[in-house]
Amino acid sequence: MGALRYGDGPRRATRSGRGESRQAGGIAGGMDRLRGPHRRARRAIARIYRSRPMEAQHMQSAPSFQNRRHHYLERSPPPGAPPYPDTVWVPGGDFRLGSDRFYPEEAPVRSVEVRDFWMDRAPVTNAVFACFVSETGYVTTAERGANSDRHRGIDPALLQPSGLVFDAPAGVVPLNDPRRWWRFTPGASWRLPYGRPLAGVGASGHPVVQVSHLDAHAFAEWMGKALSTEAEWEFVARGGLDGATFCWGDREIPTGGRRLANTWQGPFPYKNSREDGYRYTSLIRSYPANGYGLCDMTGNLWEWTADRA
Repeated sequence: MGALRYGDGPRRATRSGRGESRQAGGIAGGMDRLRGPHRRARRAIARIYRSRPMEAQHMQSAPSFQNRRHHYLERSPPPGAPPYPDTVWVPGGDFRLGSDRFYPEEAPVRSVEVRDFWMDRAPVTNAVFACFVSETGYVTTAERGANSDRHRGIDPALLQPSGLVFDAPAGVVPLNDPRRWWRFTPGASWRLPYGRPLAGVGASGHPVVQVSHLDAHAFAEWMGKALSTEAEWEFVARGGLDGATFCWGDREIPTGGRRLANTWQGPFPYKNSREDGYRYTSLIRSYPANGYGLCDMTGNLWEWTADRA
């Protein structure tokens, strides 16, 4: 999920994943609204963050990110205390949205202005999403299956509760047909992202995946928030480096040889060398935050936004 809005005031953001891939997004809201189910979510967030003591070391290992964040806060300080646990103030501004160098849907590059807003430091985790499901009884799109009245003539096997799961082919395949590596999988949902139990997959501190746009909006509403726009999400993902390829600069592996995101390494889609140590998602905060202090803005999963810019 992306960023949240409250009337005409400063914007606040929430983040949750639609599937396992390699792009990321956050949660925010008012402390005065943390009643009932929100208290459980807050406790889950606190438990997850206490279990990630390496974050301080990550931040110490990226002084350039810290310096940039200090500069941004001097330019536009936050209006007060964070409205929700572990949210980050993002001073707005102008930037170049999109890219002409990679995918056609990202073009053309255009100038966009975004206002100041609050955004979660990290994506929504399985633990927090589980609080939402427990409190509301919500059933996700993948768990419901498709409506036969709306999809007449479709093979009944395709209407059962299911999700799309990445399945690496045995060798080189044409890259213009995603069906070569996405597989329709009965039983796949946020509880079992691959449709079956896998060690570490779906763990409480990992980002939630296999949620639809409808699910993301329902979660955000429960939290008292809203998804970010694509412009807001890309603005904060860039970490203040307007026009850079990655949120840390233009080199995939910066000086020092340390990878800064959970991404695919090797020839796609059939061989992931796992140089970063991951085959699936990684725990949130496994890598340094970007220039605005947000984690997983590159890699780990895809994230939903409220619109397409």
